[in-house]
Amino acid sequence: APSSSSFISRLFFCVCSTLSRYEEAERRLEALLQEYEEAFGGEGKNAKQGLIIMKLGEVYAGTNRLTLAEGLYRNAAKLLGGDAATGLSIFDDPAGQVRCHESCIALLESKYSDLLKVVPKRDAEAAKVLERSQERWKEKVSSLGSVQEASLQGLVDLQTQRLYYFT
Repeated sequence: APSSSSFISRLFFCVCSTLSRYEEAERRLEALLQEYEEAFGGEGKNAKQGLIIMKLGEVYAGTNRLTLAEGLYRNAAKLLGGDAATGLSIFDDPAGQVRCHESCIALLESKYSDLLKVVPKRDAEAAKVLERSQERWKEKVSSLGSVQEASLQGLVDLQTQRLYYFT
């Protein structure tokens, strides 16, 4: 099972990303992902790995590696929700099964929308994904605040698979 260093790695990522220390955050997240894959590799990918991949996507987006970030977000979307039988992700099937707390799905959609906004000719798709994220947040998470506000102050917890935030 993952060691107590997992918690430290999660917390360290929050600090690293806030201080724009993307290289260190990337190294820590990749190590955490490797740790989970070694511990649970035989059971296939799971939502916890999806959350780590989502956060790694944020690092890649923050360092302008947009193509890699999009691939990571799309991979995370398959692990966090959708229809496993058809291989559709939560992006392709927004009403599909959710494998973590709705707050994390809303966060993923919001971050993916932010990425799409800077990619040429993807504004309409970005707006659609952002609208879905905001609706999910209001209907399933909290009628107060927004996912964008929570993403600035929140921390994704791998154990409970939800976004914790302060308002």
